[in-house]
Amino acid sequence: MKSLAVTIVAPSQPLLLFQAKSIVAPGESGYFGCLPGRQPLVATLKIGLIHILDEENLEHWFAVPGGFFEMIDDKVTVLADSLVTRATAEVSEHLKGKGLYFFEEYASEVQKSDLASALLSRKLHPESV
Repeated sequence: MKSLAVTIVAPSQPLLLFQAKSIVAPGESGYFGCLPGRQPLVATLKIGLIHILDEENLEHWFAVPGGFFEMIDDKVTVLADSLVTRATAEVSEHLKGKGLYFFEEYASEVQKSDLASALLSRKLHPESV
């Protein structure tokens, strides 16, 4: 079975490499998914979650405040503005108990990073909402 070679790059983060069955990412017009054999795609990312299903059917979740996505010949590259991992996901004090939505065009980079982290934290730990 074919797989995707996924590379995730972000400043001050180690390079992440996966062999994956699928990837879902937050595009400017909404979430999109990619499977092996898809036509080439280049997209701008917005605040949201990246979901990777690897070859062993393990799920990997990450959050990004923005960036770029490219898929060519089953090779996926995510260039993230910053990357929130399972280990670093948390809900900032000023977002606790609040809805996680605001107009991105008015948000600072810190606010976008805080929101991305909170989205991942709530995805991984829904009981803490």
